[in-house]
Amino acid sequence: MTYTDILTELKQGIYHPIYLLHGAEPYFIDIVSDYIEAHALDEAGKAFNQIVVYGKDIDVKAVLDEVRQYPMMADRRVVIVKEAQDLPKIQDLLSYATQPSPQTVLVLAHKYKKIKKNTKLAKAIAKAGVIIDAEPIRDYKMADWIMQYVKTHKFSIDKQTANLLAEYLGTDLSKVTNEISKLILNLDGATTITTEHVQEQVGISKEYNVFELHKALSHRDVVKVHKIINFFAGDQKNNHITMIISSLYGYFVKVYKAAAYQGQNDAALAKVIGLGSPYFVKEYRSAIRHYPMDKLAEIFEALATADKHSKGVDSRSTNAKKIMQELVFTILG
Repeated sequence: MTYTDILTELKQGIYHPIYLLHGAEPYFIDIVSDYIEAHALDEAGKAFNQIVVYGKDIDVKAVLDEVRQYPMMADRRVVIVKEAQDLPKIQDLLSYATQPSPQTVLVLAHKYKKIKKNTKLAKAIAKAGVIIDAEPIRDYKMADWIMQYVKTHKFSIDKQTANLLAEYLGTDLSKVTNEISKLILNLDGATTITTEHVQEQVGISKEYNVFELHKALSHRDVVKVHKIINFFAGDQKNNHITMIISSLYGYFVKVYKAAAYQGQNDAALAKVIGLGSPYFVKEYRSAIRHYPMDKLAEIFEALATADKHSKGVDSRSTNAKKIMQELVFTILG
């Protein structure tokens, strides 16, 4: 089940005996466990029947003692184990997972890694309760995820604006959702998040942003590229070099795919590249005229070098402006 499926059930008052929330994306784990913590019991019931513990501070025996108690003056008891990946000998929960109490909701918030599905514990939880695989959203799917997220909050956002947010904010879902919440709060009665809203509220320059950098690179507009890079260098807080390098890597991966499948029509090529609309394909067709396959190989090597240098590896200087200038020199050279 997905986290949205679980939230739908929870909002309908449907609770399962055990929830294993595990995987590399903490956002999905937090949103489900936080909802259960906030809504499974009323305020009076929480005082006697809700326990929140951390894996590193407790052992399996103590967890079992909590889940086997009967609720007091409430329909259920709620036991939430946060950071469950730090719970020693978690597999020893098997005896309980095989026959869980129908009056208890046990939540295992197991972040950053998974319990193998072929273990006896995972199989028992899958049979008695619910498992959520919290997988990160791939960068090429972020814009679609943003559009769906905004839609669930009864607002809308067009593909280009969603792409701008995705490129600027990356795949940190907590950061993305926080920024979207700010945008929604400042819409002043509007129901659609526009590029103008993003530029005003998130702090993205209308003229100097990663979208404009990609566009300038696709047309090999040397002057515009250097203007944008200099702007980024002067505002590292909002345009950190790590984000810029990551964005450029994603862009040139798409250029590579466009070059490999350039014989496709615009609609097919848009799908291969991971674009939401064929409208943007023309920029990639322009890019592949300037960046043939051998040049792309050189660019990927330069991006890897810039990434290392930005982290102080194999370089005496981590000066962002100098690193970006050297990178751009290689790309446009």
